[in-house]
Amino acid sequence: MLTWHNVWMANHGRELADDVKRVGEAVRSGSQSIFALGVVCAVAVMREGSEVALFMYGLVAAGGSLQLSS
Repeated sequence: MLTWHNVWMANHGRELADDVKRVGEAVRSGSQSIFALGVVCAVAVMREGSEVALFMYGLVAAGGSLQLSS
């Protein structure tokens, strides 16, 4: 499963990077407003934040501790 995830993310990551570059170029050339680039960045940050929140909720719901023990 992890191998599949790494292979998929390698391909998907390139697609995402290309999309962001295209939006950045469109903003730079003046064909799109800077608002479009802001929306793309905001969605990316919200997606990553929601993943972290769900992961932390899963730890708490499973009865796991968020503190590291030595």
